[in-house]
Amino acid sequence: MVRFLQGWICGVIPSHPRVWSPSISCVRHRTRFSMPERLDSQLNARRVCVRNVPTENTVDLSLRFGNTTSTPGMKPKIFNFHRLKDETVGKTLDRIAQNLSSKIVQRQLSKQHQKGRKTLKKDSESGRATPEEIVAAEASMQPIVPPSITVALMQEETAVSPHIPNALAWNDGAVLVLDQEEYQVVVNPPTVISGKITSHILPEFPIDYQLDFEFADEDEAFFVWIKHAIGVKNAHDEIPPEVLRTAASLPISLSAVKRAIAEKMKPPGVWQIVSVNREWRPALTDVGTLVGLVCFPIRDGVVGEVYTTVSKNLVAEALPEPVPYRQRHEVCKHRAERGSFRVISYNILADVYADQESSLKDLFPYCPPEFMKSDYRRQLLVDEISGYNADLVCLQEVDTKLFSRYFDRQFRRKGFEGVLLSKKGNIAEGVVTFYRTDKFELFSRHDIAVSESLFENPLFASLADKIKEKDKLKDTMVARATPLQVTVLRSPEESSRIVVVANTHLWFRPQFPHVRLIQMAVIMRHLEEVIRMVKTELKTSSEPAVVLCGDLNSTSGWGVHNFLRTGQIAEDYSDWSQFCKEEDEFVRLALSHPFKLYSACGELPHTNFVPNFKAAIDWIYADVNSFETSSVIPVPSVEELSRHVAIPSVVFPSDHLAIGCDLRWKSS
Repeated sequence: MVRFLQGWICGVIPSHPRVWSPSISCVRHRTRFSMPERLDSQLNARRVCVRNVPTENTVDLSLRFGNTTSTPGMKPKIFNFHRLKDETVGKTLDRIAQNLSSKIVQRQLSKQHQKGRKTLKKDSESGRATPEEIVAAEASMQPIVPPSITVALMQEETAVSPHIPNALAWNDGAVLVLDQEEYQVVVNPPTVISGKITSHILPEFPIDYQLDFEFADEDEAFFVWIKHAIGVKNAHDEIPPEVLRTAASLPISLSAVKRAIAEKMKPPGVWQIVSVNREWRPALTDVGTLVGLVCFPIRDGVVGEVYTTVSKNLVAEALPEPVPYRQRHEVCKHRAERGSFRVISYNILADVYADQESSLKDLFPYCPPEFMKSDYRRQLLVDEISGYNADLVCLQEVDTKLFSRYFDRQFRRKGFEGVLLSKKGNIAEGVVTFYRTDKFELFSRHDIAVSESLFENPLFASLADKIKEKDKLKDTMVARATPLQVTVLRSPEESSRIVVVANTHLWFRPQFPHVRLIQMAVIMRHLEEVIRMVKTELKTSSEPAVVLCGDLNSTSGWGVHNFLRTGQIAEDYSDWSQFCKEEDEFVRLALSHPFKLYSACGELPHTNFVPNFKAAIDWIYADVNSFETSSVIPVPSVEELSRHVAIPSVVFPSDHLAIGCDLRWKSS
């Protein structure tokens, strides 16, 4: 039976009948860990980690117990306790002691039974004991008396009242005393909850990983990349020179890292440290190697439990040469010149469309399924987009979760800020605008859902009234989830330079050019209003410049481009009724807008390249009064795009191509 002795450490008798032993009355108070030169001492320190979140009704306790007065030689093991906040701390401590005592009994019984069975087995095999004697011997094994474990929770050298609820009892600086051993209480320590390494590791690419942190920031964490070194003599000691050069400045010593690897990593064997940076690119010589990640979460000088994860797959083969987008990078080796900026527009093919069985079977049967998976494509996407050295990146078909969990993190590290506009309804994708923070600063945002605004915003009342007269057309428009992201950016180089960046993705059905015209009419009218508001706020008569990017799902000959380039479209334009069979499917409208726009990339031969369709439907339009195009990123040739039938493929992550150009501000 677990023994709890009555009496306070300080000598006051409490009403709680089972509390703490007076034999631990000399426990000294310890303060919270401070930031030492090295954090090594925390890794093996005795401590109890307490998770106490205001929005939850429980507290979680975690401690490593073993090799104490009652458990000599017992390998330390992590024990976890999940307790109610309103439960008294005395009851919780009672449970802790009982569980630990029970574990010790189980261990001793296991050792006794294992030893006894070995003896009985030998006797049985030698014939020295009959089966009946063996059964009798097993039954006669002596019961084990549970050890007595003393327990106390101290705060500033005073025992915490057993009647205090858990919510208030566990504080930083408190000390839990178990079996004469002190455990520092650390509340909400930095923690990695879960993590994984990408299923497709490419050589010469930074390894993609996902770690979920709690009470910690990934930027403070210490990362160690390792690889399973098979057949490498003394691989433990073979540390790359670039790692050794930084050893003195590391928050955790390499010797402590090695100990953590030896304790934590599975499968067992030889693991070799290859990098102590957040990013590591396996070499071509690492193909076929197993990779591991060791993460030490850190916050304000406190290091949490070491987290380790191992790749499910070995480092894969390299991309087949040539890689067309890397050839495009050759013209983008340098950033745009001062007074210019580089803009990219790219439909990256959302995972919600790419990884569906119907897509693999009907849309992209020519592309092996492993190259359609998010783990593979997103690595190529980041590598490709980064290599363009752009200042402004407009993306379409960006998965909402992928933005928050991957793209936003990746591009922040590269000097970008990003904003997402998800489509309305149950569609888990949208448009994203990334802008380089040394080139632009965010002034304001004016995002809309095109159809929703059309029928709800008085700004579009006259247009909406005409559409409402045609039931089928109205139903078609209402059902569309077309987004319009409008991001107003200001140049820190010259604050008078304001760019209104529109990013959109028009409806794709070929037989509905009249719907795309209406969508573009809403977009242009909204941009007019945004510019009016910006000028009012800035108290200026200067016109902000417009840049319109997106997948317009329209080739050069359609009315959308006529409207954008000329500023008007007539009632009798063919797009209004060309594919309509009934009167209530369309409406004839005379449209206009005040902007003077031009195609900043000119007439590209193709931006979408699949077996049954090869054409330019992605566009960048720029304000002719403010900009001139100084260079255009060339698109791959038909031969390059056809090398693997079409795109996407092993070297093209989307069915669209990124398009881009450098826009130079005009002097006046």
